[in-house]
Amino acid sequence: MSATDETPETAYVAVVPRETTEDYDPAAMGVAVVGVLYDGTVYYFGEDDLPRLFDLLERAERFVGVNDYVVEALEPYLGENGDSDEEADGDLPPFEGVQTRVSDALGQRVSLNNVAKATLGRERDDPRRLPLEWSEGREKTVKRSLKKDLLILRDLDDTIRDDRRVHVTDPRTMEETAVEFDG
Repeated sequence: MSATDETPETAYVAVVPRETTEDYDPAAMGVAVVGVLYDGTVYYFGEDDLPRLFDLLERAERFVGVNDYVVEALEPYLGENGDSDEEADGDLPPFEGVQTRVSDALGQRVSLNNVAKATLGRERDDPRRLPLEWSEGREKTVKRSLKKDLLILRDLDDTIRDDRRVHVTDPRTMEETAVEFDG
């Protein structure tokens, strides 16, 4: 499937935090940049551009990311769209996390990289390094990584929707297992 074949009703979203924290705290981590693949185009939004991001997401029927971190990272900014948090929440489309969906179907946590490698034969860049690269001014590198993630998200989402299965590799045995999804 080519980069322009995704259905326009779906927006694929990847978030790079401004900083990492010792404990998982999306609000404290902030947002450095958000990448969105929508209707064949990749868009990038910095922290100051998030109201434009929310306007774009409101056009989609759903949005897809890695896991719930996407929503948790964006929630503190919803009120900055000119709406109250409740109003903005009501305007955003439903969210689906690909990693979460696969992990739930498998019955244990699995990394998105594992699923991408076993299903698509492609690997993600290490997302843990992106906040540092962004803070060091390597914006092109971070945007390339975001675009790579967005294409992986789109292709995995299409595979789940069309084929009703993906593959994962057990890191202990290196055996590949199919993960099936109900209709």
